[in-house]
Amino acid sequence: PPPTKRPSPSPTPKPTPKPTPVPTALPTKEPTSDPTTNPTRLTSPTPTVKTGCYSNNFKDCLPESYLPFQYCNTVWLPDGAQQDCIALWGDCSNDESSCCGEDTVCFKDGPHTACVPKHVETSAPTSKPSQVRTSSPTSKPSQTPTTSCTICDDIESPWMIDNAIDCAVNNENRMNKQCNKNAKWTQKGWCRLSCYKSGNGYPGDVCCDESLFGRKNLRG
Repeated sequence: PPPTKRPSPSPTPKPTPKPTPVPTALPTKEPTSDPTTNPTRLTSPTPTVKTGCYSNNFKDCLPESYLPFQYCNTVWLPDGAQQDCIALWGDCSNDESSCCGEDTVCFKDGPHTACVPKHVETSAPTSKPSQVRTSSPTSKPSQTPTTSCTICDDIESPWMIDNAIDCAVNNENRMNKQCNKNAKWTQKGWCRLSCYKSGNGYPGDVCCDESLFGRKNLRG
């Protein structure tokens, strides 16, 4: 018989590589900025404006209706009423440097101590004020007076008279509560000199710093 042919092996197919997928980029989020708040404006406190006033004792203000040009002894307080100081003619025996105003000084005359104008402290009167005003000076005074004063009476109220109470004797508390703080006292003018010397004088009063003796009946 004819020879048998050896079978040829079938060719092995070449493997086809799988396609590599293209990587997909993840979407990038747009950054979000933080909201901006409007700055808060700081408000400055309203400054306090001091109001000046007229005074006749370097400490307390006179009423707004008071006409300063009617009296030559009125002074202007640019910062208004003063605190922690002693008014003109007030007792300064406990603190000789506590008088109100630069033109006042604590003056001691025997048992009495009071805040007085500087020109009064430097020279003692040699005669009654009425005689000084009517006579012409023979020489130039060493210091020109800056204020004038009036002789004030010191008459007690009827109740004080009935109870034998003197205006000038141990009545500091009474003067602080009555005088220009009491409408009737202001109208009648009781204890006029003592009220003034205690720093509670009636509007317009500038009383001379003299002895109380013999002055009870000056009101006429």
